[in-house]
Amino acid sequence: GGGASSTSLPQGRYMIIFFISLLSFTFTDIMGLEPGNSGILPEDVKLAMEGHMMEGYKFHHDSPLSETDQYFNREPTLEDKFHILVCVLPANSPHMHETVVEKIKRVRESTKDLNIPDMAIVTKIDLSTKEIMEDVKKVYTSAYLHKNMKSLSSMVGIPLNYMFPVQNYSAGEMERDNDMDILLLTALKHMMIYGSDFIDNQLHP
Repeated sequence: GGGASSTSLPQGRYMIIFFISLLSFTFTDIMGLEPGNSGILPEDVKLAMEGHMMEGYKFHHDSPLSETDQYFNREPTLEDKFHILVCVLPANSPHMHETVVEKIKRVRESTKDLNIPDMAIVTKIDLSTKEIMEDVKKVYTSAYLHKNMKSLSSMVGIPLNYMFPVQNYSAGEMERDNDMDILLLTALKHMMIYGSDFIDNQLHP
């Protein structure tokens, strides 16, 4: 999604291991889609999803990753590929620049071509309405949040039942909040389910 300027950020990978369920997964964090000619190119997102982009590559606003680049992976394995694409959208800003919306749609078209599932995490729900700021448990009963999420769904084309609201922990916030964690873990659970389904389809077409 859009946001603060994110020029030439390297691709990063983050692994979290759940010892209870013996499942492990990797997050690949890439720079955001931004208005105009800023941000990552949709072509680069597709190359990353296909597994052609090696860790350490720095994005360029004017040209996608070239096959001659040292960070181009010519023979990606299933492990190198994206198993799910997660779009992060802000609940408190339901109106996005038209060029950002167009880029998101182009990226989603790529997921369809590659049969990669996609979903959205809707962040900053506490900043969207006072009732959720005071009680996060009202996330599913807030008419205002539902309206904003429905607007985002209509703009980018991600079905509402594939959009998961979460509340961010503030910087320096040390105390755990079960209600916030439930939302985060619900989104994470569905990422794992959709990603696992993709892997199964690749291994057993």
